[in-house]
Amino acid sequence: MFYIQNANRLTFNFSATKFKLCLSLILAVSFYICQGQYSINSNAADEKLVSSTMDMIYNFEFADAQKNLIEIKKRFPNHPIYHFISAMYCYWEMVPIAINHPRYKTYEYHLLKTIELSMLLLQKKVHRAEACFYLMGAHSSLIVVHSKNGDLTKAISEARKTYIYMKEGFEYAERYPDFNFSTGLYYFYAAQFPETYPAILPVMWFFTKGDKEKGVNYLKRSTKTAVFSKSESMFFLSHLYLKYFNQPSEAVKYTHVLAEKYPNNSFYIARHTEALILQHQYQEAKPLVEKLLKNPIDFFQMSGYLFSGMIEMYDNHDYAGAKKDLEKSLQIAATTKKQTADYESFAHLCLGLISEKEHNYKKAMAHFDIVDQKGEYTLHQAEVKAFKQRMKARNR
Repeated sequence: MFYIQNANRLTFNFSATKFKLCLSLILAVSFYICQGQYSINSNAADEKLVSSTMDMIYNFEFADAQKNLIEIKKRFPNHPIYHFISAMYCYWEMVPIAINHPRYKTYEYHLLKTIELSMLLLQKKVHRAEACFYLMGAHSSLIVVHSKNGDLTKAISEARKTYIYMKEGFEYAERYPDFNFSTGLYYFYAAQFPETYPAILPVMWFFTKGDKEKGVNYLKRSTKTAVFSKSESMFFLSHLYLKYFNQPSEAVKYTHVLAEKYPNNSFYIARHTEALILQHQYQEAKPLVEKLLKNPIDFFQMSGYLFSGMIEMYDNHDYAGAKKDLEKSLQIAATTKKQTADYESFAHLCLGLISEKEHNYKKAMAHFDIVDQKGEYTLHQAEVKAFKQRMKARNR
């Protein structure tokens, strides 16, 4: 998302506008894939219907999921669950989300209907926790909708509403397992974001204090006890272990489960491939790379070429072949409208290392400068630091 990419270029002060913008920066990443559903009072049959529909959506079995959605609408005609799962359906049809997708407006419509019906549900005390869950998910998703439309005023408004329901959700985490997901994400990112974007430090006192360890523990609890957000919890845990902790061995535990359960979900396949490569399990990654390269969506082709280049470089030591694939990945990244900063950083990192091996230090420096600018992975920043130290020693 562009406002996350450019956060380090924003100057924050204590005006209300800047404070709300800071809030949107924190919450958007934490909740933009908050697709878990929650229905506290559903019976076993209803829960099975909802759960199986979600599994179909996660595995891109959209035709079967559509049939189930018709049944859900019949069973819950005035309940937000139909519209929320329909929004989830649209999201995964578009993933990675794109404003020019023909389903984009439908996605927004279902989110707004979710809010409308959830507000009615909120009026009944017995359903308040359930309503809060839907409202938190819908408002957080709308942060991305408005941001991609270039309307930061509306994005900030949605962020404020998300924070209200998310804070209330802290109280429900012990009683309702699915709130562990949102609570865990908040605690982790509220602690991580000030490290990644120091510019937001002056206004962090407005927020509930973050705690990375606490956040991870909530997410782990969610992978074991959640009814509807178990898969999302595993997905985000793998992301945190790869990006911030540089522990691919931990990430693989979760990506393996997701890739096996949802073999048609290219998003999960890409994450699993990344974890395998960083864990040096190249042979296991190769068939998944081929699967990504055959995907018609540019984002997954881009990731396929990136991973292919990484394998050529690290496993085969074929630097010419690696450069060809890595440059192809960057070409696709330059033309897609989807979020690619992390993968671009990986490509430039590998190209920088190859250039260094070829004694083309000027070109290596150019690649590492880009990694330094875009790379938020702990691994990326460690590699940049090590490269600078090598250059400093070389120039003595």
